[in-house]
Amino acid sequence: MNLDEILRKPDPIEQKQLANHAFVMDFPQMEKRLLHGNYRLSNELFFKNNSIYISKHHRFAPYPLHSHQFLEMNYVYSGKCREVVNGQEIHLHKHDILLLDTGSTHKIDPLNENDILINFLFKGTDLNLNFLTNVNQQYSPSFDFILNAVTGNKENSHENFMLIQNDNSEIPHILEQIMIEYFFLKNSLDK
Repeated sequence: MNLDEILRKPDPIEQKQLANHAFVMDFPQMEKRLLHGNYRLSNELFFKNNSIYISKHHRFAPYPLHSHQFLEMNYVYSGKCREVVNGQEIHLHKHDILLLDTGSTHKIDPLNENDILINFLFKGTDLNLNFLTNVNQQYSPSFDFILNAVTGNKENSHENFMLIQNDNSEIPHILEQIMIEYFFLKNSLDK
């Protein structure tokens, strides 16, 4: 099975959401918080053994308004996606990237069969300035966003998110190579 087949195959939650077109909680321990409007995803749900977590976003039902304790990057592998981030409507298309700072709130409209959204989650406490400096030696808005997120500097006007409409053909290839390594290593360890 290749990456495209893995990403397009409906998982058990997607099968339930497709049947009833209603959100199915993927973290049962969070159900009570969702009902009380205090839906904040914590580090403990994702970062047990790693500082990076990658997953396919579940399709066929809306994902409710929530925030999180970590940096999130949404990557549109195929199709399109509509999100509302901090009250602002964002439209994403194939290969677009949305960077979300810790504490930002967002909700995601239902994704259709061809709409594949990948979540890259980064445990904020594991990112440091030396790492960020090595990632990007030159000033760029993306680097500035990540730097502000890690250092807690909220004075700049990135508004807790950044949309990168991707016209660089290398970035999708790099992200897909990362996904292949992550998903195939995870699948081999799960067996």
